[in-house]
Amino acid sequence: MSKQFRYFVLALALGVSTVPHANAKKVQVPSAFKKIASSCNVPSKNLFAIALTETETGLKNGRSSPWAWTINHKGKSYFYPNRKSLYIAAQRLIDRKQLLFDIGIMQVNWRWHKDRVKSLWEMTAPETNVRVGCEILREEYIARGNWIDAAAYYHSPGNKKAASRYKKRYKDKLARTYN
Repeated sequence: MSKQFRYFVLALALGVSTVPHANAKKVQVPSAFKKIASSCNVPSKNLFAIALTETETGLKNGRSSPWAWTINHKGKSYFYPNRKSLYIAAQRLIDRKQLLFDIGIMQVNWRWHKDRVKSLWEMTAPETNVRVGCEILREEYIARGNWIDAAAYYHSPGNKKAASRYKKRYKDKLARTYN
């Protein structure tokens, strides 16, 4: 895990975030997201807006942040306190042959994208999860030709109605971000 992501994860664990409360007008993209976005040729604002749309949660200090230790299974989000807890919960789903779940800060679908990593443990690493999410977003951009539609289909590649609903939420998060 890079030094930037260790800092980001530590900040989350301590309840400190670079993301103001959800009602704030603007939020700066963390440098770790900028670095990964640059490496896969995706605008950092667009990548970070995906993380906000997928896993933003309120913190005890009144701020909000994407949460790295998240699973969504059957439409319900589960927030874990750390990577190990996330991994154990995901492994239990896999052991029960429940492969259709989203994992991590970017909510990468395990069933469809597990081949992009060497292991479940690797997918639970925030830096890896963001990199995989970035690759998926880039692929959707190539297929769709614009970042807004790419984000909608990042979330729901086979469901136009769900993609349309997601697009509105995503555009709201995108409007709050700046580099």
